[in-house]
Amino acid sequence: MRGRFLWGALRVLSWLPLPALHGIGAAAGWLMYVTNSSPCQVARRNLALCFPAWGEAERERLLRENLAETGKTATELAAMWLWPAEKVLGLVREAEGEEHLLALAGRGRGALVLTPHLGQWELMGLVAPRYLATTSLYRPLRMPELDEPITAARERTGSRLAPATVKGIRQVYAAIRRREMVGILPDQVPTDGSGEFAPFFGIEANTMVLVSRLAAGRDIDVVLTYAERLPRGRGYRIVAMPVDDAIHSDDLRTSLTALNAAVELAVRASPAQYQWVYKRFKKRPDGDPSLY
Repeated sequence: MRGRFLWGALRVLSWLPLPALHGIGAAAGWLMYVTNSSPCQVARRNLALCFPAWGEAERERLLRENLAETGKTATELAAMWLWPAEKVLGLVREAEGEEHLLALAGRGRGALVLTPHLGQWELMGLVAPRYLATTSLYRPLRMPELDEPITAARERTGSRLAPATVKGIRQVYAAIRRREMVGILPDQVPTDGSGEFAPFFGIEANTMVLVSRLAAGRDIDVVLTYAERLPRGRGYRIVAMPVDDAIHSDDLRTSLTALNAAVELAVRASPAQYQWVYKRFKKRPDGDPSLY
């Protein structure tokens, strides 16, 4: 029932232009701030952890901006999932570092494309097949009634979705053997047994090991991408940057550190658009106290 209601709400929102969606999202973010909601408290804590040298007023300003951007990320889903594909792809107004994506097909060796929870990550999944055949790893939704329509929406530009299960991981390895592109969100807290700790903003963060295992010992490109939201509902800027070669290291700690450093570099470039409302540091090394 809840899933059907949410899908219906997204359908109504999909009738609106992008600036209106952003206005509604920003209002929702303001409401999260003035009510000191749980997402607001988590984001405030994350900013204090990651920017300890900043003054409190400076962090609070970023918090207000971030909650507005978080609201926009949510309302934009109506466009990402329900607008015609060409209309969504037409929202890409600028591209920075696109040469790194354009070069992938010519190299013929496959690629890992890492898209953190920064800006509108759903858009990157729709854009990726422009450059190379794409398989994207995803976590099945907690509301099964939404899984089918959202999967169809995500695949409508040519991506293949692989669930984060044993079967899905096999699909990922098969895509690499075919020298295709594999899309992964690298900054989720991994499930038990599938992560190790590595620094992120100077704090030990439980980090997925899959990317490192896929990159180790393989002649494969690793590129980080994100879709940055432009002001006044103008659309998005696609940003792509190569990840440091240390990602290919056989030493897991070295590889994971390179992965998190790439994500951190992108976040520092656009801190207001990162998913600070997520408890990125909720898992701690043995003996360490909770950070939340």
